[in-house]
Amino acid sequence: MKNTTFPIGTIVDINQEKAVIVGYTSVEKENHLRNAYVVLPYPQGYSSGQSLRIAEKEDITLIAKGYESEQSKYLTDYIDKTGEIAEKLSVEEMKNAWMSIMEEE
Repeated sequence: MKNTTFPIGTIVDINQEKAVIVGYTSVEKENHLRNAYVVLPYPQGYSSGQSLRIAEKEDITLIAKGYESEQSKYLTDYIDKTGEIAEKLSVEEMKNAWMSIMEEE
């Protein structure tokens, strides 16, 4: 599977503004959860909680890819795989699946 999730530290363009990826999250869109990035303006970085933004994958353009370690590749592969599953299920189906897993533990 081709890795489509960028590692932490990647510099991207969002609507002609540079940002650095600092984390991962998901957003609800059309009753499905989709993977997204938590970003900060680049090169300014963090100045307050208001500087954190959510960027959806389709809204970014790669400028410079961040460092990839074996651990980060494992994480980004996991994010890609769970994202593929999430796109096939509604938000309600995802919640039910999660609850089922939690009850088994």
